[in-house]
Amino acid sequence: MQRDAQELVVAIDDTDTKDEGATGKLAELIAEEIAKKAAVSRVTRHQLFVHESIPYTSHNSAMAFKVSGADTEEIFDIASSMLEEKSSCGSDPGLCIVGAVDEKVKREIIDFGKRAKVSVVQKDEALRVAQKVSLTAHGGSGDGVIGALAGAGLRLSNNDGRFRGWLDIAEGKAKVKDLLRVKGIDEVRSPHGPLRDDEIVRIEGKVKTVLLNNMSVLLVHMEDNLWRNLTREELKKY
Repeated sequence: MQRDAQELVVAIDDTDTKDEGATGKLAELIAEEIAKKAAVSRVTRHQLFVHESIPYTSHNSAMAFKVSGADTEEIFDIASSMLEEKSSCGSDPGLCIVGAVDEKVKREIIDFGKRAKVSVVQKDEALRVAQKVSLTAHGGSGDGVIGALAGAGLRLSNNDGRFRGWLDIAEGKAKVKDLLRVKGIDEVRSPHGPLRDDEIVRIEGKVKTVLLNNMSVLLVHMEDNLWRNLTREELKKY
């Protein structure tokens, strides 16, 4: 089977209920299955707007990852079948796959994702924006297409989301140059910009990175005259 040269963004949402399932875990299972066929990136979690008019389970977040060197139809078949098989009963799963699109369409999808972070967006708007990409419902009301498109847009922006999983880094002080040797860290950044290799960071608790400028970035801030990694609570806005 011939492979597509294009890079794909795959995003899912609304695969769980309050009592069962986890969309992040299912996204990782889908990514692991696709990785048997093609190159797959790490999964990112994208926070969407939390509002009383929006039904969600716990955090209203979508999951996304990138795939390269894959056949688009094959990726759709894998993702859709796993959604239908493994999504929780009573959920409303949505799947979005974005391949090569022109800049106008790309901007519309990204803008939709950004709006979904700060306001209520509707299903009919998602379907209108997604006319040039694959956006499909796989059970229930299918309202998960809203978050799936938003998640795809935010991942496509390369400037939103937290990477799933914690990095294996011991607590204590570490030089930036040593942190950059850790798999999963492309840059160590403060509010003022990237840190120098010789600067020191105090690592506290579990370490997670965010997606910024298409890189996996460890964010830090100054505390007691020393850089410190952001806590889980501090990372919630990403």
